[in-house]
Amino acid sequence: MLPSGKYQVARPGHPSRQLTLAGINLGLASGEVMADDQYWIKGMSRWERVNDLPGVIIPTTPRTRAPMATAGASQPPMRGAETRSPTSSSIPNGNLSFWAKPEANVRLAVWSPLSYILLSVFFTPVVGSALILQNHRATEEIVWRGIAWFWLVVWSASLLVGFSLFFAAVPCGPVLYWMVGFGALAVAWVFTCALPHSGFLSARSFDAAWRTDWGKPLGFGFLGWVLVFTAYLLTR
Repeated sequence: MLPSGKYQVARPGHPSRQLTLAGINLGLASGEVMADDQYWIKGMSRWERVNDLPGVIIPTTPRTRAPMATAGASQPPMRGAETRSPTSSSIPNGNLSFWAKPEANVRLAVWSPLSYILLSVFFTPVVGSALILQNHRATEEIVWRGIAWFWLVVWSASLLVGFSLFFAAVPCGPVLYWMVGFGALAVAWVFTCALPHSGFLSARSFDAAWRTDWGKPLGFGFLGWVLVFTAYLLTR
């Protein structure tokens, strides 16, 4: 099975570019990518020649190399990411080493553990789960993205049911029982979502740019509490 996503394609002495398999084939057809250029994708231990990439279509007629910087087959970089040429440790004398292990060349904007834990303390783990979900969307981790979605739904449903029963004055046991229940849910969230995600970020294989745009999560958090207090006042 061919890996999906965007490949890093480079030639000696030039920055790498992100191209899909279709973009590589278009570049080969136009001469903007050559068969002896090199490619790499997450999970590979070293750079390989484009000629060895399964699924590429090598033109039968030799092409004259076109300037790579103007290739129309390129795809825009992922949101929150930027590409850069491999570092000097893998480019002896400024040329890309064929046997060099590629280094992380994607810089992703993600929320730090401190940010999503602090916001969860003040605005419940609904906000923390949403921030963790944004991180896993950026890193394209499907399994952990599902876990973040699970906790986002669980916390949203739990808070919605709890507040609805409270505002409707439905007898459902002492408040202490609800506090214990939400506390147990919070502990489960910490050990199955928050802490594992913190470990994932610590062992990351990408360059992290910690996000500081707190405006939107703070705004949604305060808006949530305003709605809760408004509903409380209207039902008294």
